[in-house]
Amino acid sequence: MSKAPAGPATAGQESKQNRSTERRQLVVGEGITLKADIEHCEELTVRGQLESSLRSQRVEVVHGGVLKGRIDTDHAVIEGKLEGTLTVRTMLILKRNGHLSGKVRYKRLEIEDGGTIAGDVGPLGEGADEATAPAS
Repeated sequence: MSKAPAGPATAGQESKQNRSTERRQLVVGEGITLKADIEHCEELTVRGQLESSLRSQRVEVVHGGVLKGRIDTDHAVIEGKLEGTLTVRTMLILKRNGHLSGKVRYKRLEIEDGGTIAGDVGPLGEGADEATAPAS
């Protein structure tokens, strides 16, 4: 005797399992312009233009991409253009074509030859409040 196919309960469990292993990713594609506050995004890739206030685990602005706003992330790779307030709690990598301007705080910083950075730039302080406090 063969077993009947899995019912809705099994399908629901499978769907729940898939959601728990999926990363919450957002890609702003080339040619797209978007203004939005972004929440619960683990990975953000900007190929187009985005103006936003966001918290993410990883942010990447590719060559030709533009990101403006207030960004709080663990890891950032900038090959395009970022303007605004950027706090990076682990590693900030500025690629050779990358341009950063505004208020930038980082734990570790790597700048490739050709990358440019301007504004209020400095290492991240010990406390979370120091990350957004004005530099002395």
